[in-house]
Amino acid sequence: MDAEQLRILQYFEKSLGYWEMLVSVVACDEAETGVERQSRETTVAQVTPDGNAADTLPHPWTGISSLSSQLFGQAVRLCRVYRQGITNPTGRASSLLTAMQRIDEARNLEERILDLDFGSAAHLGDTGDTRTPRSHLVLVAEAYQLAALLQLYITFPDLVSLRLPHERNLNQAEDVPWNKWIVPLALRLVNVLEQIPPESGSRMMQPLLYICAGAGLRRDSSVAIDTAFSGLCILRPATPSGMKDGQVDMMAYVDQIDVGADEDATDEHTPGTAMDVDEARNFINARLDLLKRTLHPNPIIVTAQLLKAVWAAYDAEPAGSTSVHWFDVMEKTGLRSLFG
Repeated sequence: MDAEQLRILQYFEKSLGYWEMLVSVVACDEAETGVERQSRETTVAQVTPDGNAADTLPHPWTGISSLSSQLFGQAVRLCRVYRQGITNPTGRASSLLTAMQRIDEARNLEERILDLDFGSAAHLGDTGDTRTPRSHLVLVAEAYQLAALLQLYITFPDLVSLRLPHERNLNQAEDVPWNKWIVPLALRLVNVLEQIPPESGSRMMQPLLYICAGAGLRRDSSVAIDTAFSGLCILRPATPSGMKDGQVDMMAYVDQIDVGADEDATDEHTPGTAMDVDEARNFINARLDLLKRTLHPNPIIVTAQLLKAVWAAYDAEPAGSTSVHWFDVMEKTGLRSLFG
């Protein structure tokens, strides 16, 4: 196989990987998770020896990192399978063992996602699209990374417990300290998406990312949200702590999310309230309205309806309860599409 044939093969492998990622959100096969799934990963989505996860050439669907979108698909697929087991328990010992295996898979997947580094993207040439500079694709890759972590933390509270050793042991989904961990991460994801113009050629990758961000926007007016490290700055770009060679060092960023949660706010970093969540929700709705005019409208309409249903379910919960999962809402309402 010559170089040109290999390039074409890699192009279609990445396209297939993107399709599988989209399908993983609305359908899943339990046999397609874990080691079995990893053994089928395409050879084009690999981390280089120096740790870079950026592709040699950008792809119109997967951007500058097919590995980032691939790991996101694995995270969503694992979360769906695990959530199905939680909501439809069989009561058998094998089910408990399977659940424990899923938690281990989630922990391993979290580490792989945190290790993603897109530093080599700085050396990529012109994308050939004036509406889609390289910086947009780097932001999309970071957004997939954040979205994957967000889904894992929402679904597997044990992962949050390991990151918050000073908190009590978290055994159930409703124990996750959303205001200290999940909401700040969701606000950071919103901030990243905010920096990508709606007319960017990467906009077809964004609906699913808006769903993931919206899934982390749970309002609790009685609790202040720790936004000290969320980077949220609606309609204004922000630079989070934890930078390396101009790119976000995700491991350092995640490790410091809860820093200062119990400290007094300063003028520079003022903790937010439910207003931050409302602003982020409004921003997502506004962006979806714009995307309806430039993309096929039906999936965008379903996206907006799904988020509206998820937020309504969140807001209807008793104070302090976080038992509703957005996958459950999607299953109950049937609001699903190929969000991309």
